[in-house]
Amino acid sequence: MIFSNSKLLPKRIYISYLSISNYNKFKKKGVVMIIPIINQKGGVGKTTTAVNLASRFAKMEHKTLLIDLDPQANATIGVGLNSQERAFTNVDFSEYLSVMPSSKELSFKVLENDSLKNILKEEDFEFILIDCPPTLNHLSINALTAGDFAIIPLRSGDYYSLFGLKDIFSTIESSNSNLDFKILVTNIDERRSITSHFIKKLIGTVGKEKLFSTGIRIDTKLSEAPFIGKAIDLYDANSKGSIDYGDLAMEILNLN
Repeated sequence: MIFSNSKLLPKRIYISYLSISNYNKFKKKGVVMIIPIINQKGGVGKTTTAVNLASRFAKMEHKTLLIDLDPQANATIGVGLNSQERAFTNVDFSEYLSVMPSSKELSFKVLENDSLKNILKEEDFEFILIDCPPTLNHLSINALTAGDFAIIPLRSGDYYSLFGLKDIFSTIESSNSNLDFKILVTNIDERRSITSHFIKKLIGTVGKEKLFSTGIRIDTKLSEAPFIGKAIDLYDANSKGSIDYGDLAMEILNLN
């Protein structure tokens, strides 16, 4: 969903991926971007965003690594990997997409080195997306320290989640004061009046410039896709979720 018809959210300044006949002219090869996706609150669309954004970048032929830093391994399961494949190694899904599954070895490695950046310096990717745990622990702080740009998913209508933003901002400031970030509003139901009230409150809290112009609408397909271990663009390319994550990928590409 592009908030192009709303006076509440940032003005759309990029082209929807649906209107592009040739992705290649929009690609910026050679740009390395480490993106932690973080929120200490669960159920906000953090893993959904990590999995589907990684798949979308890969579809655009950007070499992408998805790292599951959450011991719950939701992103690992969401791409169809089983417990036997959860080891400290990259699993290649295609020429452009690799996954580093959640594992005890990965967690120990991060804690041992005290820097995820040391682990990632040998990796050769354009985009590295990190699905962080739903807590601001040592793993999350390492991801923020390594990051170039952070995504903070926030569930539309969840008023109490606004109060948790202060803790996230404080953690970002203390771990990587140069890290830029934007908030991604998820689970949007345009039929509910609370949606516009929530957006107004959010803008009043963080400012319009800290919100993505793209929002993720409610879509049952996004809930169905993990059951068969697929990203939304592989499960139903014409779904609202697939369209929205495609637009989000384009917006991030235009940040570079």
